[in-house]
Amino acid sequence: MNDATTNTDAAGVQVIPINIVQKLWQAKRFIFINFVVVSFLAAGFSLLLPVWYKSSATILPPSAGGGELFPGGMGVVNPLSTLGFGGASEEINNYITILKSRRLRETVIHEFNLMEKYKAKTIESALKQLGSKIDMEVTDEGALIFSILDRDSLQAKAMAEAILRELGKTTINLGTRAGQRNRRFIYSRIISIKEELAQVEQGVREFTARYGTFDLPTQLAVVIEQLVQMEIVLAEAEIEYNVASASLDEKHPQLDLLRVQRDAIRAKVEDLMSGKGESNLLLNFQELPDMAVEYARLTRDAEILGALLEFLYPQYEQARLQEAKDEPTLLALDYPQVPQKKDKPKRSRIVLACGMFSLLISSAWVVIRSQLHQL
Repeated sequence: MNDATTNTDAAGVQVIPINIVQKLWQAKRFIFINFVVVSFLAAGFSLLLPVWYKSSATILPPSAGGGELFPGGMGVVNPLSTLGFGGASEEINNYITILKSRRLRETVIHEFNLMEKYKAKTIESALKQLGSKIDMEVTDEGALIFSILDRDSLQAKAMAEAILRELGKTTINLGTRAGQRNRRFIYSRIISIKEELAQVEQGVREFTARYGTFDLPTQLAVVIEQLVQMEIVLAEAEIEYNVASASLDEKHPQLDLLRVQRDAIRAKVEDLMSGKGESNLLLNFQELPDMAVEYARLTRDAEILGALLEFLYPQYEQARLQEAKDEPTLLALDYPQVPQKKDKPKRSRIVLACGMFSLLISSAWVVIRSQLHQL
């Protein structure tokens, strides 16, 4: 048997040489004292380390039918797969992207005055420190757990709630942006059309005041009917006067009476043609072409604008319903709580690691020192 190695079976498995074991046993007091001293020192050092508390929240993917945060993103290769989130759903990956965004973290920094707390001179330094205190994990079930560390347990909870709040606001903003844009466009068109319709109504009011009309087609039909009747009466008066003038002397009283009646009827016809008379509902036939064109234009504009409003109002209500339907909902399974136990430092792990390290170093020193003495 060789002192350096010992063959235990046919496979040639090597074990610790007996002389090394003997030397370690002989130096057991030295190794034990080093282990105790280092462990006590590690325990004392761990007591000096600052205490950190962790507050966490668990978020589930949105239910079916919720709005997409980034429409059209389902066919895109997931850029977070290289960061260890490749197994997460598209919605959870969107949440992770928002949680890593500068806008969300700057909001938290300003809200809790973290630049002063972290003693950061620049916003980039504060962002880096805050990022080191935020942890995200995707469970096997597809839920997202995010947590944040802080030396104050109450502030850890408050910061986690702020992050959850900003995540919800950003999610809703991104999920409803297209719907909001559509709704706002339709609403702006409705307001614009109402303004144009008000201008047309003002034009109708001015048209009515200027020409004394309220229903041009009806008034025009009435005036034409009166005009036809007056023309018939005038024609009868003309015939009666011509017949009388053929048989009576020009100075005959009967002929003068017929002449006066004929002239009176002709004056009535002229008044009817010019829109003059006792009634203010008479139209001026000389202005009729301009009146007809302006009336037709006002009527056309009013009908078009009215039809547009009838079309846009249902579209606006549909856009509002679609916006509400597409609004994503942040499903928080576990809300942030005030941590009752510290998360860091792990004093037992520190003491155990330092103790094991001291055993390793002490044992190595004993073996190396014995080898040096033999040289």
